[in-house]
This record gives sequence, structure tokens and C-alpha cells, in this order.
Amino acid sequence: MNEVELLRELNADLQTAPAGKVIYLEGKTDLPIFFALLGVPAPRDGVYHGVYVRALKDNSGMGGSSVMMRVELALARGYRGVRGVIDGDGEALAALARRFDAPFAGPLFTWKGYAIENLLVKTGWPTAWGAAPSFLQVLLDHAPYVALNRIYRQLQGRLETLHLSRYNRPTLSAPLMSVDDVTLALERDRDLVRGYDVAAQFRTEVATFVALVGGSEDEGHALVDGKWLVNVFAPRRLGMTPAAAREAWIAHGRAAGGLSEVRGLWERVAGRPPR
Repeated sequence: MNEVELLRELNADLQTAPAGKVIYLEGKTDLPIFFALLGVPAPRDGVYHGVYVRALKDNSGMGGSSVMMRVELALARGYRGVRGVIDGDGEALAALARRFDAPFAGPLFTWKGYAIENLLVKTGWPTAWGAAPSFLQVLLDHAPYVALNRIYRQLQGRLETLHLSRYNRPTLSAPLMSVDDVTLALERDRDLVRGYDVAAQFRTEVATFVALVGGSEDEGHALVDGKWLVNVFAPRRLGMTPAAAREAWIAHGRAAGGLSEVRGLWERVAGRPPR
């Protein structure tokens, strides 16, 4: 989508919002969670208190960049009513908090957790599900996945440099690669993968994760993807589908009155509390 199309879309979204304010979220499944975190039902048209809340994708993997693109363009063109919230994606809690907690006013916020689902989990374990687990232990149990994904990101960057992270094919926009050019590049950058001890690095990443979490669930929620908790942990523990677990948790979060930190963000953006 080019800039002209984006501007047309921004204007249409702002016209949808009686208060002249828009909040962009990454995915369609974020919408009901967002309103549950405010402690209110999700409006059919996405408009609440005159603010239009819109999700930009669903499972395409491009939601964060789509949000950032619109927020940056709006800022550059002087559209003051545009805000966006993106996932933390494993950043340290302190960095996320600086871009979420008051007095930060945006325009681009990050959830104070790996994803919006982490904040849903923080509304508490639904009472209908029985005794609540120790979520600190649940988070620590996900250490292997956190460690492997950190290694994946490290290796992905190295393999991209070596042109080994994807299937290679000739394109119209670039000249054909030569054997000599590829050989020279691989020789030049071979230290990126030579001697990389994956098992040792895995143990290091696990130890780093455990040390970072310490005794803090909040630190764990910044590093463990909340989608794993909502879509896998709860369904496995309770013997229900991921969709059913998600809906039940959303209903619980809404009935619990949402989460104060998200309600505070809304008040800073909308200029009034959710209710």
C-alpha cells in the first residue's frame, strides 16, 4: 500500500471516529481482548467513547509493521488523533514500561508484556476453572521455547548475511550471482557460524531467562508469549479448545473490570475513563 492509499485510509478511519481519535491494534483477535482489558463489551463497530479501535491483520505476521507505518505517517502529516499499540515481542520489561506507563502519551505504545494475551492472563485465572496454577512456575516451564527462539533469531541474522536463511532464486531486479562472488562472501563471513555451539548457547539462554525472570511474573510475561498460555497451556490443562479457553478468559477479564494499567492508557488517549 503506497502513501496515497494509506492517507486515504487514515482519513476514512478518522472520519469513522466521532472524537477524531483512532487506536490501531495488530490483529483481529486483539480487539475483544482490548475491550475486556477495559472492562467493557466490545462494540460491534469498534467505536467506544468516540474513539475508533481498529485491528489491522489476522495471523499474517505483519500487524506490528502495519501499525507502525500508519502511526509514523500520521505523525509526519500532523494527524494528532492517531495512536497504535504493538506487541513487546520479548523486549525487556523496563523498556516496554517506558513506552506504556504514564506519563507516556504515544503515539506508538508497546504492550507491557510479550503480547496483549499476557495482559489478559494478568486479569487472573477464571474461577470456573478451579484452583489457579502458579503462573511464575508456568512461565519458567516455557524456558526451552524462549531459549530456542532466541537462538533462532541469532542464527537467522547470521544466515541472512550468508544468504542461507531462505531459498535463493534469480530475480529481475538483481544481476545473476556468480560462483566467485558467492564463494568470496561465504569465506568472508564464515566465522558467523563456525564454532557455534548450539547446545551450549541453549543452556546459556535458559540460564539467562531464569535469571531475568527471577521471582517476577511481570518479567516473565515480557519474555514468554501470552498466546502460548491462552492457546496451549490453558486448553491442555482444562481439556477445551483454544477458542473456548480464549473466550472464557476474555469474559473473565471483562467481568473482573479489566486491568488498571490498560484502563489508564485508555484514559490518557481518550481523555476519560472507560466507564
